[in-house]
Amino acid sequence: MNSLNRLFGALGFTHSETRVILLLIAAFLAGWGISWYRETHPNHPVFDYASADSEFVARSRLPEDSIDAAAADPGSGADSTGMKKTPGPGERVDINSATKEELKMLPGIGDAMAERIILYRKDHGPFTTAQDLQHVRGIGRKKAMRLSPLCRIH
Repeated sequence: MNSLNRLFGALGFTHSETRVILLLIAAFLAGWGISWYRETHPNHPVFDYASADSEFVARSRLPEDSIDAAAADPGSGADSTGMKKTPGPGERVDINSATKEELKMLPGIGDAMAERIILYRKDHGPFTTAQDLQHVRGIGRKKAMRLSPLCRIH
């Protein structure tokens, strides 16, 4: 260390500048060491996103009329392409009698959230307004407001 101080002193660096230079050299060496280790020890999984990308491209190319026809098909929460259906403009989901699959048609509602809605309905009785959805754990005021035009109370 003493010889480094003399070398940097001879080059005209102050004590603080010497510390900064040594810190930068140490950071460079640490980065190089990490890079070398990652190259020589490839234990991390390699993800191939090509299949997901090709599926996205294929679904993006579906004509509008095939999407509308598949959405009109009753059944599960997914259409013939496997994409999740959402209620149409005149179609609304009755949140007091909807099954899990019907609730999953609502945007932002998956398996777990549909189950929570059904459990809340069983424990607390029927919903009186669509805004009551915000009492379900995981549904806030904003989400309840987004869902209310798609829901009905019967």
